[in-house]
Amino acid sequence: MKRIREIEPILTVIYALNHLGDNEKLALVTEYALHELCDSNTNMLKLVVHVSKKENLIKDTNRLLNEETKFNNFIKLKEELNKKEKKL
Repeated sequence: MKRIREIEPILTVIYALNHLGDNEKLALVTEYALHELCDSNTNMLKLVVHVSKKENLIKDTNRLLNEETKFNNFIKLKEELNKKEKKL
């Protein structure tokens, strides 16, 4: 990672743009993040995304989340918190 100090502001902007539905700017900020934070070349990623079927992309993104992150743990914790809040 090249610019660690930019992670939080970039993720904040991505979250807000996603909430607003500004897909064009969201795509640009995401591309910037991949390029600047991870030193990734997004040209191949764009090609793969454009030629892949939606079902395959969903499987691939879920696999990445399962294998490379603790995203599922986060979801489980959120579900547990939601259940507790509903009981209150």
